Amino acid sequence: WHERVDALLREPGTEEYLQQIHALDFAGPTEPLKTKLHLMSKINERPGPEGEVENFDWTQAFTHPDKDVRTLSLDLADSVGGESAARALVATGWSAGDLEAIPAYEGSAVLGALPDADLESLGSRLSGEYCLRLLHKRPALRAPAEAGIWRWIADSLETPRTNHSMGGTWCHYTKRDEALADFVARNGESVHEVIARVWADKRLRNNLLFDDGDSPSWPLLKALAPQQPDFVKRVWREAVAQERGLSFSSINGFPADLPPGPEFDDVRLEMLEDVHTDDRLFGFVRALQRKGHFGFLSDLIVERLGCDRPYDRAWAITLAGFLIPTDEAEAVWRTHLSRSPACGWLGEVYEVSRKSFAAALHMRCWYLALGEGTSEADAWCAFRLAQLETDDRYIDLVHAPPFLFENKADRVRWLNFLSPEGQEARKKARRAFGDTWLRGPRYRDVINGR
Repeated sequence: WHERVDALLREPGTEEYLQQIHALDFAGPTEPLKTKLHLMSKINERPGPEGEVENFDWTQAFTHPDKDVRTLSLDLADSVGGESAARALVATGWSAGDLEAIPAYEGSAVLGALPDADLESLGSRLSGEYCLRLLHKRPALRAPAEAGIWRWIADSLETPRTNHSMGGTWCHYTKRDEALADFVARNGESVHEVIARVWADKRLRNNLLFDDGDSPSWPLLKALAPQQPDFVKRVWREAVAQERGLSFSSINGFPADLPPGPEFDDVRLEMLEDVHTDDRLFGFVRALQRKGHFGFLSDLIVERLGCDRPYDRAWAITLAGFLIPTDEAEAVWRTHLSRSPACGWLGEVYEVSRKSFAAALHMRCWYLALGEGTSEADAWCAFRLAQLETDDRYIDLVHAPPFLFENKADRVRWLNFLSPEGQEARKKARRAFGDTWLRGPRYRDVINGR
């Protein structure tokens, strides 16, 4: 089948792609139109046809009665609409306003095709998230970009709310941390004052506690951390204490986002010691390693392996079993965990963790083989072998430099085509955790190791 993969998954060339766009019928049935727009959106996600579509009536797309069609049209215009699409959107009176996160960002990105002189007067129409991109990419527009970010902060943090939606959609600028670091470097004192005022006000505090990824609150705290480490740590500790027993949110894992180094290792340790289920500990270990804290994890594992309590040693062994299988993680196992420390319960914990890390090494071996100059048939075999032992560490591996696929467009296409199989395999591994702690039964905190 690999010899026919190009015929099965071939993507259109530039001319064919532009013809398909011109063939879109915005006056026709809605569902077939949405299907075609989804196809255009998927093509735009990967490097492919480039160019700006000419002589296209963007107004009919932006004013379509169906909300999904309008959002997908904004996505299409961001990719190939250029300045003509931007001017058409301006003429409709479009504004990010109270729109959901994705159409707000996509529409702002369409307007972003305008020259600086034209876009400067439209700053109030842009979403706060897009203003981060503006700040980062177009220094001449710093003033309207910062004004938009301050409006976003006021709306999301300083406005009292009686309820907070959870589980909604969000859309993040890929370089948001860099943009916010720049913003806080220039406005750190004012940002500190705003967040301190919000945290002190019981009516406003929930805007931080129930942030579902659609506000700049915790990313601002992350950017503020080098200037105000004690304040940032206090807010996190109080937030976790207030939420304890009610829910488990991304706030609990916030210390993984803080800068590497001993300044914040105390809250990273508190973060790890505050969970008592294997699936959450697994997620935290991966997050810490992925975000540059391997030294902290390695030192912690070695320290706890030397403790007297079997519980401490079991905890360290479990941490080691959850490591992303890098060369340095393999060195930890080779140097400190080459032999089982004891028989009985501790030996059982060791054996389960050893198998977990060995399975991750198996997965790494065969996913690396996918990036090599092998035939497509051999690559397919490597993919199948990798699927035998896979878990969420796959996500961490494929975003690391050794896994970048250069000059292998065909392989990337069929891997994307088969991605649902990998998702199901990882979901199965996730379910296998069950309700366990240190890879054994969890006794509902009757015995919790404290």
